[in-house]
Amino acid sequence: IFAYGEIRGHTAPCGCDPLTDLGGIRRIGYLRARELGAKVDSLILSTGNNFAFDDHPLENQAILEFEKQMGTDAILFNRSEARFFAKRPISLPYILSHNSRPEGVKYGLQKGDYIIMGLTESYGVSDKLLKEWQQYLHPHRLKTKIILLSGAIDDSIIEKIKLTGLFNQLIIGSSLLESAKPDQFEKKQPGKLLRLDSYSVPSFGQGVLLFGVGVKPSLDLLKEGSSQDTSTVFSFKKKFTSPIFWLGRSFELSSFVDPIMEKYNSGAAAEFERMAKLRRQFLKDSLFLGESKCQLCHQEDHLVWSKSKHSQAMLTLKQKSKHKDPSCVGCHSLGFFEKGGYVSEVDSPGFANVQCENCHGAGKLHSENPLVKPKLSAKDSCVNCHNKTHSPRFDYKVYWPKIQHGK
Repeated sequence: IFAYGEIRGHTAPCGCDPLTDLGGIRRIGYLRARELGAKVDSLILSTGNNFAFDDHPLENQAILEFEKQMGTDAILFNRSEARFFAKRPISLPYILSHNSRPEGVKYGLQKGDYIIMGLTESYGVSDKLLKEWQQYLHPHRLKTKIILLSGAIDDSIIEKIKLTGLFNQLIIGSSLLESAKPDQFEKKQPGKLLRLDSYSVPSFGQGVLLFGVGVKPSLDLLKEGSSQDTSTVFSFKKKFTSPIFWLGRSFELSSFVDPIMEKYNSGAAAEFERMAKLRRQFLKDSLFLGESKCQLCHQEDHLVWSKSKHSQAMLTLKQKSKHKDPSCVGCHSLGFFEKGGYVSEVDSPGFANVQCENCHGAGKLHSENPLVKPKLSAKDSCVNCHNKTHSPRFDYKVYWPKIQHGK
């Protein structure tokens, strides 16, 4: 079983810190090709929630293309799928084992000797539903194994399902809130992925589960190798190590997902240019100065800045071809989220990189009257970009000495 899910629209990790540089559809696709290839004795399953919960059309379109080419045998029609397909036809192998389900979503799917069924947390498990399942599965019980993909059900429901004896395997989605952001939730505590002898998939597509049917989940298996980016290469002929493949940078290799990400990057660049046209008009009245003007009075401070990574922030994006991705540029330029801030390399080259006014606030009024102090606290500004997702090891007391300046 190759199980993934809970991508939540995160097509690629931020990449700012190796600790949280995990997951992404390119890495899932590469691992799928490397480990399974064209194997017929495999099941590719997803617990769903792979689309963004809010409006992220570029990411969602990339996820849709990924799902079409992944060759997944069954996908739970979970909360994010219900939103995404509300006004779209359904053509992927979605399952939802309830009589009340959208048109195009299957009650269950069969592959070889396996039947896969699906349950979202919004339904619960009533006696009526259990009887419905028993009737559906009765003709298959002696010759097939039954797998249930579920949403974020609680332990009492898991126990109720297990007591029925209907299912040979239960694979559970993440219980994180829709507002949650990528973090090291499970990588720090892999035991979170073990729910009453059943596996949960890692959140945000940061990892996948790869294990054999009938191998009983255990905490020891989850712990082994859990601090590494990758587990030992999987093989039915070898002894299991951890069933989790944490998808770190070593998985950033070519696969069928490459054209999907290229299309995404092109779409992001087009959106960036569209935004640039709207933002140009505000440059003439900008309250930002740019680091070259700050240098006129704050030469020693500017020298410290020029030797820091902040001064090369845009270069790091260019090296990854992300310098025109609006989701990245904001933390690598000046004032991108405000009127009069960074527009593009052509329109506002002096506002590229992280510089003085990112931390202290727009400086025009201060330059006209030094008694007018910049509006922002540098300490408070840091966490706007150095948050858990982008910079999990951020500690102001540790980081500040690296750029310390001023009297």
